[in-house]
Amino acid sequence: MKERVKVVFDRKGTAKKTGVGKVELQVYLSWTLRKWITVGTSTVEDLETDAQSRQIQSRLSIMSKSSMQ
Repeated sequence: MKERVKVVFDRKGTAKKTGVGKVELQVYLSWTLRKWITVGTSTVEDLETDAQSRQIQSRLSIMSKSSMQ
């Protein structure tokens, strides 16, 4: 089974042009329904540290817990 919540970077491909892309949480609500929640912006170089930030990790854990219900 797929993960219900995961961190996605630059799903629209804007980082190539501008150097900055959105960091989003992708939440699977059902087999065919997904929702993206923007939690910040990052550059390609800073993505790893930004993805491990307290803000993103807290939102990830909240969404993971709520999607399990």
